[in-house]
Amino acid sequence: MLKTQLLNAPLSAGIYQFFDAEGMLLYVGKAKVLKNRVKSYFRFSEPLSPSPTLSARIEKMIREAKRVEYIVVPSEHDALILENTLIKQLKPKYNILLRDDKTYPYICINTKEAFPRFEITRKIINDKNIKY
Repeated sequence: MLKTQLLNAPLSAGIYQFFDAEGMLLYVGKAKVLKNRVKSYFRFSEPLSPSPTLSARIEKMIREAKRVEYIVVPSEHDALILENTLIKQLKPKYNILLRDDKTYPYICINTKEAFPRFEITRKIINDKNIKY
């Protein structure tokens, strides 16, 4: 079943979710081209096995994965935002980097200042003079 889901992955941007045999979410990832990304985790020999280039942690996750689901979005940027949101809400077992309460950093410019400058922030302020 997993092999069929991998081979039938969409050729567009989106997020993918790996699930174990009990239906527990293991991992959420994003991709510009879903089919290429999910296939990169595997070696398509008989039987289907993890790619030898994976880290030990990701190889363990792939051995546990029994199902993959996709959510197609219009762009890679949308995939990045959706991935971040889902990881924070669902806290998958193998997503360790984005599970904290931090958001992605943004570069902002306050055009109201006499000498606008680039600043890095994680806080979004609704102000027509600030561009992100």
